[in-house]
Parts: sequence; C-alpha cells; structure tokens
Amino acid sequence: MAQIFIFTAGDVSARSHLNDSIKSPVNFSKLEENLDKTFINELLHSVDKDNIFCWGSMPGKNNIRNWGLMKEDDYVICVYSSHYKFISRCTGKIHSHELAKDIWGSVNGKTWEYIYFLSRPLSIDIHLNKIDMGESPIKRFGGFSRISDNRIRDIKDKFLSIDNFILQTFNFNFQKSERRIDLDIFRKNINEQDFFNVKDIQDSRNKILLSICRRQGQGKFRKELLNAYEKKCAITNSSIPETLEAAHIIPYKGSSTNHIQNGILLRADIHTLFDLDLLRIDENYLIHIDKSIEDIEYRKFDGKYLRLPCDEEFIPSKDALKKRFENKI
Repeated sequence: MAQIFIFTAGDVSARSHLNDSIKSPVNFSKLEENLDKTFINELLHSVDKDNIFCWGSMPGKNNIRNWGLMKEDDYVICVYSSHYKFISRCTGKIHSHELAKDIWGSVNGKTWEYIYFLSRPLSIDIHLNKIDMGESPIKRFGGFSRISDNRIRDIKDKFLSIDNFILQTFNFNFQKSERRIDLDIFRKNINEQDFFNVKDIQDSRNKILLSICRRQGQGKFRKELLNAYEKKCAITNSSIPETLEAAHIIPYKGSSTNHIQNGILLRADIHTLFDLDLLRIDENYLIHIDKSIEDIEYRKFDGKYLRLPCDEEFIPSKDALKKRFENKI
C-alpha cells in the first residue's frame, strides 16, 4: 500500500534549496561524481538523466526512521506557508553525505544526506485546511513526517485507494516510469527512405525508438539469427516465424552492427520491451524485467537466463550486453 510523506520548507534557507532539486532538476554530473554506477543505472530505469529531482533530510532519529520506511512509488508532498506546494512520488533513495553536500551545501558540517529521489514534482497551491487527510485536515506539519496508518486507512475507506485520493484531491496522475515514451512522436519522423538512412535523429536512443515502429529491411541479419536460434525466441521459445525479429544489442550504426554477436532473436513484443529497456539482459545473460511491468506473462522471465545458440560463434557479445546494460550506448 502506498504511503504519503510530507517534507516542509519552512524557512527561507530551506525554501532556497527548492530551486536546487525540486523546481529544477539536479545536474546529472553531480550523481556521476558522487554515486556508484550500479545505483545510477538502477535509478535511470525510472527517470531520465535530465529529470533528476530529489530532496533530503538531516540526520536525526525521526528523519532516519521515516526515510527508512519510505519505499519506491510512495507519494511525497512539500508543505510551507500552510499550503501544499509540490507533489511527487519516490523513485529511489540513497544515504550520501557527499551528494547532499554537493547539491545543497552544509550547515555546521551537517547536510541533508538521507536523500530520496522523486518523479518530476507537480506545483500545487492548496491550503492545509482544504484537504482532509483521513477524517480531518492536518493543520500543521513539522519537518519530515509520514501520514499515519490510521489516516491512510481512512483515506482508503473513502477513496478505495491512495492513488484515487491523490488523483481526485491534487489532480496528480503519476506515470510509473518517466522513461515511457509516446512512440507517435517518433512515427512522425519516419518517411519513405531506407530504414537506416533516417534524418534528424541525434542519437542511438532515438534510432531504437524508430526501429520499434518499422522492423523491415533486416533480411540477411534476421535470417542469420533465425538459424542461430533454431527459429525460436531466445526468451520465450516462441516458434512462429512471423513474430520473430532481429534485435540489435548495440543499436544500428552501420553494417558492422549487423554482426550476429550483436543480435538476439526475439518475439515482437519482447523485442519492443528490450528496445525500451523495460526488459534488459546483463553480461551474464540474466534477464531483468522492469518493476513497472506487472503482467505475470512478462514478470515470469525476470531472473531467468537467455537461451543461447549452440554454436559459440553466434553467442551474444558479453561486452555489448554490458555496455547496453550500463546505459553506455
């Protein structure tokens, strides 16, 4: 069950920090300089590197307890001047004195080191007295706090779910992954030219998105993969040829990337999840399904291993998988 957390920005100095990480995103270089790459890669499954928002709490018994209770997808609301001012949702958290100091500085050697990352905050302006948090409004908040279990139960009784309460009360509809993409935007860029001669596409990520919309023109590459994988999807074992597609590990950047070790034979829907990084494969061929995918038909593959070709010459490149898994493409 989703929880609701409140943080206050009661004084001028605290409010100035809203500009550093709530009203504007944090510069991604600060994360690169202070955090482990593994954590950064996990965080980037939920948010884009240009949309890093966060807040933090200073050390203290209550702050540490509440930070420990916070989970991914919990709601987080900023309060000051007796108004609800911003609403967001937790996308991850980390304890890092170094990152906090880099973002917000420090006071007498202390900083807001119990950090929680957030989806893009929605600006709101609603007086505390206007919102019933359960059976009644909460007229005052102090510091970093959590809405009590009793009030959460009251909210659920009235609205059926916390999500409904948030949507109806704050008009906030959180998308589970800010990395989900409207493919229609990319379809508009497709013309009648050859598939790999796409204009105005700046990076390999966009090439991936275009490939979802049109799969044709990979005849030889696909045929090689069909033979290598015995005409079966490397994940589902599906064997309907019309549904099997040639997936690139490193996106197409010329004929050299049409190498069989840079390819995996995947069923069309699995290929789409792979291209959107909602299904990932690490260098040990272990499959990772994004947390936003709840369908059991896909979740059952999480933690399973890729079925590899019998011929070692056709096995996917570990270096290519590692590079993609670490978001270095």
